[in-house]
Amino acid sequence: MRKLDRQIVFIASFAGIFLFSLIGYVGVISNGFIERYSKEDALILRNFIGAPEYVSERFDKLKLSNFSQIDDSGKIKILVIGDSYGKDLINAVYEAQLPNRVVFSTYQINSECGNLYLDEDFTDHIDLAKLPRCRVLGWYDNKELVALIKQADQIWLASSWSIWVAERLPKSIEKLKKDYGKNVLVFGTKNFGEINLKTLYRIPVEERSGYLGVVKSSSYEVQKYMRSSLPPEQLVDVSGLFCGEELQYARCRLFNDLGEPLSFDGGHLTKAGAQFLGRKLLAMPSLVEFLK
Repeated sequence: MRKLDRQIVFIASFAGIFLFSLIGYVGVISNGFIERYSKEDALILRNFIGAPEYVSERFDKLKLSNFSQIDDSGKIKILVIGDSYGKDLINAVYEAQLPNRVVFSTYQINSECGNLYLDEDFTDHIDLAKLPRCRVLGWYDNKELVALIKQADQIWLASSWSIWVAERLPKSIEKLKKDYGKNVLVFGTKNFGEINLKTLYRIPVEERSGYLGVVKSSSYEVQKYMRSSLPPEQLVDVSGLFCGEELQYARCRLFNDLGEPLSFDGGHLTKAGAQFLGRKLLAMPSLVEFLK
C-alpha cells in the first residue's frame, strides 16, 4: 500500500472513531438515550459506555514510567507486566486507593505472546500471524523494561493466562527472582462467561445481585492448574475473589450488590467490577503482608 493510501486509511479510521466517541460522549452528558431505560437497566448501560477506554487509560499512562523520576517518598515501587487483565488490575488498585502506599509502572506483553522470562524458545506456541507483534513488544528483552525491573521493588504479573503459559510460569518466576532478586506476585485469570447487554437485560432485576454466570471451562482449568503449581503466597486467586472458592470457579457472579455489572465482555472489568476487585484485594491479609 502506498504511503498516501495508508495516510488516507488512517485519517478515515481516526475520524470514524472520533465521531463514534463524540456521539457517545454527548449521549452521556445529556443523559440522551439513558433516560429511556429503567433505573436498574441504566446501571448496566452506564457501565458499558466507555468501558474499553476505561480499561486501558490508567495502565497506558503508566507505561514505562521511570521510577527514578519519582521523589523518594518511601513508597513501594511496583512494576505490573501483563496484558489487558493487567490493565484491569491497575484499575482495581487505583479504585481501592492503593497508590497511596505504592507507586506503579506498567509494561505490556499481550496474552498470546506469553508473559514469560525464559531462556528456552516458546514461540512455536504463538500464532504465526501474531508473532511479529510479539517481537515488537519485545518480551523481557526490551531495554526499557530491563531498566524498570532493576528499579522496581516488586514485580506483579497479570495476564489472561493460557495453559501453555501457566505450565511454564513457575520456571519463569524462578528465573526472574534469580536474575533480579525481586519479589514476584502473580494474579490469576478470571472469567464471567458470555456477557453482552442483551443477556444482562434479560436477567430479572430482583435476581441480578445473586445471579451466577457459567464460567468458560478453559479459564477454570487454567486457574485450577495455577493454584496447584504456585504457592499461595505467590498467587492472588482473582477468580476466587469474584466467584468464591466454594463454587470451584464453575459459576461466577455477574453483578455487585447494587445490580451493576462486573464485566462488559465476560473477561474485562467495568468500573463497578474494578471497585469490587479493589475492595477484595485490600481485604487480603496475604497481599497486605506482601506490601510490607
